[in-house]
Amino acid sequence: MQSRFAGMTINERLLESGKLREWDAAVTAADREKMIAILESVELSDQAAPTADRILATLKFYGFRASRWSFLRRLFQKRPK
Repeated sequence: MQSRFAGMTINERLLESGKLREWDAAVTAADREKMIAILESVELSDQAAPTADRILATLKFYGFRASRWSFLRRLFQKRPK
């Protein structure tokens, strides 16, 4: 049985699942854990952490602007070893 998200981009998966607004809020807040959970929920388990990290490292490129407080929270957030 094929996944309902097979062949879709990340944006298409987020739109199809109804999680696009939730995703935008998580990215704007620089909430890495929430971003990973959302990506896993649209069947991107293997790629969730690296994708979240790449987006957080290049927010401006992806059209996001994190608030100063979310940036500070992310800066001091514990990273998995």
